[in-house]
Amino acid sequence: DDPKNCYYRASMKYAQALFAEAISLAEKCIAGNPNPYPKLYGIEGYAYNRLGDSVKAKAAFESYFQKGDTSQIGMGDYATYASVLLKFPGNDTLAGKYVDKAVELDTLEANKLTYLTNIASYYVMQKNYKEAADWYSKILKVRKDTRKTDLFNAGNNYAKAKEFPAAIEVFDQYIQKFPNESMGYYMNARNYLNIDSTDAEGKGLAYYNKIVDMADSIKDKPGEKERIKYSLQYLIEYSANVKKDKAASLAYVDRGLALDSTDAEFKNMREVISNANFSAPRNQSPKQDKPATPKAGSKPSAEKPNATKQPADSGNK
Repeated sequence: DDPKNCYYRASMKYAQALFAEAISLAEKCIAGNPNPYPKLYGIEGYAYNRLGDSVKAKAAFESYFQKGDTSQIGMGDYATYASVLLKFPGNDTLAGKYVDKAVELDTLEANKLTYLTNIASYYVMQKNYKEAADWYSKILKVRKDTRKTDLFNAGNNYAKAKEFPAAIEVFDQYIQKFPNESMGYYMNARNYLNIDSTDAEGKGLAYYNKIVDMADSIKDKPGEKERIKYSLQYLIEYSANVKKDKAASLAYVDRGLALDSTDAEFKNMREVISNANFSAPRNQSPKQDKPATPKAGSKPSAEKPNATKQPADSGNK
């Protein structure tokens, strides 16, 4: 019997979701031939993986990759073996190598994106945000029409890894592709302030000003109102604590209340700033003489929960 025929019979069992039978038949084929067809080990690996036996799946794929010719190993083999390897500590580098190989061999964009997203998601679960960002960044090179979520996932994970220059580079791309949305400006304002909390070059300030300038045109879009509010809070604090400009501070407060008249933070800011003495010496009681706001360059006291929420991809292709 041709070894390949034995493989085809095992493959049929696998295709019918008869995974245990596929394994049994593959084992008989391997045992009955001194030179079994290498892809039989692959069938075993796939079937064990579907049955949830990662240990045996890993052993079977190891045999397949050792005995099989590279011309026989396809993109799905590399991707599946990589997913199995990621279940075992210490195999991340090899898994990444095989994902790259799968991406290289596959001709379908959708498949490439699946391979990359899967390993990026794995690193997010491991809270290894730098690696996650690196893999999400590969998606930017693969997808022909970059999406908001592609850019956000790469940039946000760089930021979470405290790789702020890399995060800035990605969100600069976001700004270029989606200039009429606040997300790119907002995230880079935060990134610049994380690099320099004093914002000596005024880059964070410039981005918050940009968001406020475009507020009227974006305020009714999902997520935008929270980023506008946060930007206004920063400008209120900057005007109060750095410029010592009471009128400017109150003007920004009024813009916040015009945006949301029920916002408790803006109401409190208006009361505190209205009663503050901006011309008093700096060493007097903070409660009496300074607005009760954070120091310039710091983040507003309560960040809006939806401000950094992953954007939806509708209407951006």
